[in-house]
Amino acid sequence: MKKAVIFDFDGTLCLSFPLVVSKMVEAIEEFRNVPLTEEEQRSIMGPTEEGIINKIISDKGDAKKCFYRYLEKYYEFHDEMLKDFIPGIRKILEELNNKNIPVYLLTGRSKETTMISLVKLDAFKYFKCVYTGGLEGAVKTQRLKEICENHNLKPEDLIYVGDTISDVEQCKAVGVDIISVTYNDPSISSELEKINPNRVCKDVKELSDKINEFLNEKK
Repeated sequence: MKKAVIFDFDGTLCLSFPLVVSKMVEAIEEFRNVPLTEEEQRSIMGPTEEGIINKIISDKGDAKKCFYRYLEKYYEFHDEMLKDFIPGIRKILEELNNKNIPVYLLTGRSKETTMISLVKLDAFKYFKCVYTGGLEGAVKTQRLKEICENHNLKPEDLIYVGDTISDVEQCKAVGVDIISVTYNDPSISSELEKINPNRVCKDVKELSDKINEFLNEKK
């Protein structure tokens, strides 16, 4: 059986991509004065938001100002664009807490926006510890190792809940089991089933059942 559950944030706990992407694009275009290319918009994955901005805006001073502008926009529009977790998610988190199952948050986004959302959504109380992304690219494999080291856990003790193919690849790299959710992007269900068979959930009820299955599994 598993000893701890780790959740991704964007697309897993809440549908936050519209807020993140729209406000980051707006901030970048204020400093660039030209629209982002399709290739640049596709690059909004992997690094934290600050890391993405650093790649697109070459002047370090402007890049820092742009990131601060993005934070302002993210905070200003949060209540309007990201009102709560996906329905049913709080119940899962509360049940895990009530069972004394350690719950961690591991997201690829920046510490700054993660903290803003956790405060606004009154969600710090659910997580034993929060781990965020890296400026240069995806770091979930590294962060999973840190969770094991910091909390006296082994990879086989953990179950991660995420929503992307990259999440599956990074978890597999360190031997961590993962449940994939597709309620944010059903179009990748078939691809996720190929690389993570029988562990893909299309709704929160299926996710709850699958988490309980892992927690009750006998060694």
